[in-house]
Amino acid sequence: SQPKHFEESRRSEFAGGMINIDVGYGNNYTSSTLTAASGWTTHLSIMTNFGAEDKLNLKLFMKSSDLHIAEQLTLIDSELFSRIEDREFIRNMWNNTTQPIPNNRVSASIAHFNFISAWVSTLIVSQPRTNKRAAVLLKFMSIAIELRNMYNYSSLMAVLAGINNASVLRLKQTRQVVIGKKIYKQFQSLELLMSSDKSFCSYRMALRATKGPGIPYLGVHNQDLISLTEANKDHRIDGTIHWEKFRLMGETIVSIMKFKYERYNIKPDKKLLVSIADCPILSEEEQYRKSILIEPKANTKSPNRLKDMWLRLK
Repeated sequence: SQPKHFEESRRSEFAGGMINIDVGYGNNYTSSTLTAASGWTTHLSIMTNFGAEDKLNLKLFMKSSDLHIAEQLTLIDSELFSRIEDREFIRNMWNNTTQPIPNNRVSASIAHFNFISAWVSTLIVSQPRTNKRAAVLLKFMSIAIELRNMYNYSSLMAVLAGINNASVLRLKQTRQVVIGKKIYKQFQSLELLMSSDKSFCSYRMALRATKGPGIPYLGVHNQDLISLTEANKDHRIDGTIHWEKFRLMGETIVSIMKFKYERYNIKPDKKLLVSIADCPILSEEEQYRKSILIEPKANTKSPNRLKDMWLRLK
């Protein structure tokens, strides 16, 4: 039974408190709700006193189905995306500082994207044994496939970014275990889908063909807006307003905002959501140090070493 000194409920959060996971500790530990925060801060709180259950996070992650994890990631993305207002894209684009704009849901979504990416790479490099790292890597590749099937291009790209983080990319021994698996071939097709080649041409085609619920990868569309702004002045030479510029910006926003009105029907899993939200995230430097520790640099001066990291023949 739950120790008496534990509170009746605790709260974990995503996107710095934009999405809260209110966890009720009833007799069966089953109560879970998602709530919207009144404001958004730039700091992501990590619960550090969740008890013995914290030690079971990896076990819970590995035993949960790939589809179920993808659904929970999609639930959070959907909640964030559905709250974005059109004007927030413009405000975020005109932000000239490196700090996110308070209460801006676009900034919150970007912060959440970075969190998921760091969660992926942290979980992989935190495994000291090669076979365990390979299992976690394969798990994320399978989750990425499920995210693609759910048209969640945001978390899909975040998972790809985590797997392609420098600290993970250099793990040659781990990738030698993975490369012969069937799932690896499917994963490569996802990399082609989300490739930046020809201005993310494959992704754009897939997004246009998406029917029903979907989550766009905002990084591409934010860059589109920035490019339109930088390439066109607000006024023409004769002093009249450059309406074509604003029309194109409007079309860009409308093309992605249509997805906020198609909702997924996903029930929150409080244990899994809390285990993700409360996962201690390593910094880029810490991830790389762990990576070097678990797979030390080879004593070679081969100029092809970096080229061989993915073990691909091109």
